[in-house]
Amino acid sequence: MNIDSKTARQIVDTIRDVCGHDINFIRPDGKILASTDPVRVGTFHEIGRQAARQGQMLEVAEDDAFYGTQKGVNLPFFWRGECQAVIGISGDPDQVRKYAILARKVTGLIFRERELMMSSRSRQEEARAVIQALLYGQSIRKENLTDFLQKYGLTETDSCRTLIIRVDTGAEGPDTDLIGQDIRRIFENAGSRLWLFEYPDRYILIEEKKRLKENSFRFDRLLDKWGPCLDIGIGGLHRLKDQRLSEREAQIALSSLSSRLPDSGRRLVCYDELDLEILLGALPGDVKESFSGKILGGLDQKALRCLAVYFSCDCRLKEAAHALFIHENTLKYQLDRVRKMTGFDPRNFRQAQILYLAMQVKG
Repeated sequence: MNIDSKTARQIVDTIRDVCGHDINFIRPDGKILASTDPVRVGTFHEIGRQAARQGQMLEVAEDDAFYGTQKGVNLPFFWRGECQAVIGISGDPDQVRKYAILARKVTGLIFRERELMMSSRSRQEEARAVIQALLYGQSIRKENLTDFLQKYGLTETDSCRTLIIRVDTGAEGPDTDLIGQDIRRIFENAGSRLWLFEYPDRYILIEEKKRLKENSFRFDRLLDKWGPCLDIGIGGLHRLKDQRLSEREAQIALSSLSSRLPDSGRRLVCYDELDLEILLGALPGDVKESFSGKILGGLDQKALRCLAVYFSCDCRLKEAAHALFIHENTLKYQLDRVRKMTGFDPRNFRQAQILYLAMQVKG
């Protein structure tokens, strides 16, 4: 394993914090890669090279007894059967010898952590390539796809859904890094390796049919915690190799949420629950914007809210007024304002349809 200077610096700083002596991280060829004494970085350490070659701890009783060497102990560190470095602890050997085993343990822990991180990063990169091939048709070698699926017990004909979590990255919202940590933790606990983050605000998970139902409570908890900062769209069931269809359906499900107010309902929608939204979701964005702007452009936020709640209550005045915490006559007044500002009466069935459609496609 090749160790970079940053990791080597982490090792020497950690060991010094424990023992209080200067520490050198020496490559097997004798070059000091990192040191708590900055002057020594990049210099040659003769006894360090010897310790690596002999594979045993060597002690130096006097400064300059060997080229570039101060008194102390020099402990070779092995990982996966190979000498990776020599840890040099400066000081009287009788005083610093007791820290040698501790230094080996600390170095081993840091190596293990780095190896796990590298392994995790490799798995994520591998998963990203597979997901992008499945969803967007990006090229991937057939054997790489097959090996990945076999590794995790999947086949191209397994029934799966694509789930998309969209995060509100607005400056006034909570820390998106914290939200991201929660989402990643949920994906990992869900047991699927097919997930990725797409900058700046999308997390995508391809989930097997059997697991999605088992893990639905995790997404409910996520929404309970982060509320209006998240939207979740879930596509329909398709074969794994046809997940581009499920991804498109998850996008339509997300689009159906765009006209809802933050407190007007659950922020998770499954494509299977949609009807009219399927058609509306297929419209180009500029068409939606043009239509909603033409119909609703003159309405203020108060009118929009009243209209949204009115439609969510199936146009029942009493229920909508109760949800808005206003009197029925006040709601009637607001709906009359909508009629005057738009030319469409929300209490007329045909004209209400126009307003409803405009609300549905409003971004």
